[in-house]
Amino acid sequence: MKINGSPTYVKMVKGLIDHQKKSFEGTLKSNNKLFKEKSIEQSPEMQQMRRLLEDKKKAVEKLATDQTAKKIARGEMITEDEREKLRATDPEKLRKAEEANEKRASVSRRLANAKTKTEVQAIIAGEKSMALMIYDKGDQVLGELYLEAVGKAEVDYYQGKKSEPTAIRDTDDVKRERLFDMRL
Repeated sequence: MKINGSPTYVKMVKGLIDHQKKSFEGTLKSNNKLFKEKSIEQSPEMQQMRRLLEDKKKAVEKLATDQTAKKIARGEMITEDEREKLRATDPEKLRKAEEANEKRASVSRRLANAKTKTEVQAIIAGEKSMALMIYDKGDQVLGELYLEAVGKAEVDYYQGKKSEPTAIRDTDDVKRERLFDMRL
């Protein structure tokens, strides 16, 4: 910073700036002593912050295990690390996810063997109602995983059916309506 003016004025302003710097550094040093004496670790605000961070960390871990379990229930591929992490944190959830995956495979086979659309709809409705009943009356984790599995089986069934034509086209020329008639 450049200060313009008489030498006395410049000297006075520099002295004032130096004095303010020293007093500011002095308050910092004295505040550090207060912090050490009071101990930041024991303050209730810091303890509350630590608890909040631990709660957030647990929530993130629970979300990761839920996502991994849902992947298993839907029959998606997961890494061995994800499986081991789920086994270490919640082996019961892993067992339920594998059970839901077996349910998905069973429902997929039943849907593949279904002959009519009403039969398909009845299978899907029955399985979803069973999953909701399990969710309401018993095990919410298993019910949620069953819903994931049945939903995936339903999506796979209908996506597989999209590639096939829904009705057979009539190729008989006699029944086909003619747009114009060319007679010579």
